[in-house]
Amino acid sequence: MRLWALRNRVRELFGLAPVPPPRGAAVPAVPRVRVELSGAVPGAILRLVPGVVVVVVALLAGCSGGGWVLAGAAALGVVFWPSRPVAASFTGLAAIWVLAGGDLLALDPVSGSVPGVWRMGGLMVSVHLLLVSSALAGHVAWRSFVERAVLLRLLRGVLATQAAALSLLVLVAWLRAWQPVGMEWLRLVAVLGVAVAVALALPREWLVRRAGRGDG
Repeated sequence: MRLWALRNRVRELFGLAPVPPPRGAAVPAVPRVRVELSGAVPGAILRLVPGVVVVVVALLAGCSGGGWVLAGAAALGVVFWPSRPVAASFTGLAAIWVLAGGDLLALDPVSGSVPGVWRMGGLMVSVHLLLVSSALAGHVAWRSFVERAVLLRLLRGVLATQAAALSLLVLVAWLRAWQPVGMEWLRLVAVLGVAVAVALALPREWLVRRAGRGDG
């Protein structure tokens, strides 16, 4: 009976229908009221998405060795404590990995192109998704449901921002291909941009709670 109840609890988290009880088991009838939402997404999925995106960011950032321990801790952190500044802190850590791994926008002398632009573009999109999904997960309970219209609205905001950001990235890659030397200052601009993004991405709820504890 306990296994049956646990199995149904897990299925309920992901919006699946409960399985019938085993034969001969006496199960008391529990009245339940459930409101169906068209195209709703289970909250459990939205709580797990930031953890998956952390792994994607770590792969694109060139994480290796002991860095995967930090990436695993960050993945657990954004899943179970999304309101904490875990996503913003991991973004700064990923920026350090990217800078330590070499110039992703360096010119390939053989092909005359900048092959790392695709990896950098993937990093920009995945980091943005990490910050947005963790901010959303901070307001979603495991057993709740979120309407599809809310998710589409968030996705439209991400696409609009990324359209401008990826256009600038292509421009930077074109400048590096056009003039391979003398563009090292672009890396400094990238570091400052990541620092500003991390500062802006700090969850405001976390800042308010910390300030309240200090005053008390």
